[in-house]
Amino acid sequence: MKLDDIIAWFESLTPESVARAGDYYSPNAYFKDPFNEVRGVEPIQHVFAHMFEQVNDPSFTVTGR
Repeated sequence: MKLDDIIAWFESLTPESVARAGDYYSPNAYFKDPFNEVRGVEPIQHVFAHMFEQVNDPSFTVTGR
């Protein structure tokens, strides 16, 4: 997997593509943002799925590598 693939996944994230988080995160990945702190692919998927329920049209723009 290339960095470009991960960036493309984030920048085109949809409620449906959240299910593919395991393609980009290791099974014991750690994720922290101002609202969440979780470990593991399923909890990370839940964070993103919840984001789509709570935020109108969320998106990511990667500005650095």
